Amino acid sequence: MILFSKRRLLRSAVRAVNAGERDEAIDYLERYLARVPDDTKVRRECAELCASVGRVPEAVAHYEALAGALAAEGLGLKAIAACRALLSLDPSHTETQRVLAKLSKKAGVDPVAAQRIDGALQEIMKP
Repeated sequence: MILFSKRRLLRSAVRAVNAGERDEAIDYLERYLARVPDDTKVRRECAELCASVGRVPEAVAHYEALAGALAAEGLGLKAIAACRALLSLDPSHTETQRVLAKLSKKAGVDPVAAQRIDGALQEIMKP
């Protein structure tokens, strides 16, 4: 029953996006993420949708959770990309600036070089 409910939420989100109802799709994705908070693919999609409709505080929260989940999985470069996406929405988000610096240092990425490869990192994040 629980799996069916999660699948149904994802199918409903896809239908909503296809119908141009992005806010409705976000609601379905957020309900799904309440049940499966560590699904990084869905979390990224939800963050991008939130950003696309101007729901910036929600997008920031999703990117922050995404960066944490990716870092916990040992996916430092993807976590860096999530941090950079968050900072593109809220450049003054100091906690993310600290996390980004820490992740960049751990990955051996020069912060200046990181800006140059930002486009490549965003491509890595795409499915």
